[in-house]
Amino acid sequence: MPWHCLRTKTKRELEVSHALSRMGYENYCPMAVDSDSALGEGPSCLFPRYLFFRVLEGQQFYPIEKTPGVVKIVRFGHESDPAIINDEEIAALKSFETPAGFHELPDTGFEIGKEVLITGGLAAGYTAVVRARKADRMIVFLNQAIFKKVELELDYSDVEPVGG
Repeated sequence: MPWHCLRTKTKRELEVSHALSRMGYENYCPMAVDSDSALGEGPSCLFPRYLFFRVLEGQQFYPIEKTPGVVKIVRFGHESDPAIINDEEIAALKSFETPAGFHELPDTGFEIGKEVLITGGLAAGYTAVVRARKADRMIVFLNQAIFKKVELELDYSDVEPVGG
C-alpha cells in the first residue's frame, strides 16, 4: 500500500498521529532534534504541519479527513486522488534517523538566542536574534525600533554570525 501525506493544523502533528494510530492507520511523523540549540529544546516535527499515512485494504480516507487537527489530505489538482509517496522515499527518510528515531539538524553555527547580521534581502544590514531553526532556514527577531519586533524567516545564506 502506498503512503500519502496530510496537512495538520499548526503544532497538531503528534496529536493527529496518535489519533490515526488509535484508529488503526499506519502513519509516520519524522521528528528532528536541533544539534546546536542553546535552549535544549526537545524534538520537533521535521516537516511542520505534515505527516505521512497509509490506507490499508478495508480502510477509507474519510475518517482521516474528519480527524480533529487534520486540515486536508495532500492532493495533486483540486479534486484528484491523494498524492502518492513511494515506499522508497519513506524508507530513505527513516534511514537518516538516529537509533533513537530522530533526524539531527546539522550544526549551522547559529545558536538560538544569539545575534546575527542579516546580509541579504530587504533587512540587509540589520542585526537580529535567532529564535528558531529549521533544516534550511531560520526564524529571527528583528529588535530594531523601526521594525517593532518583527519576526522574519531567512535562508542561512542571508545571515552571518555577529563578530565572525
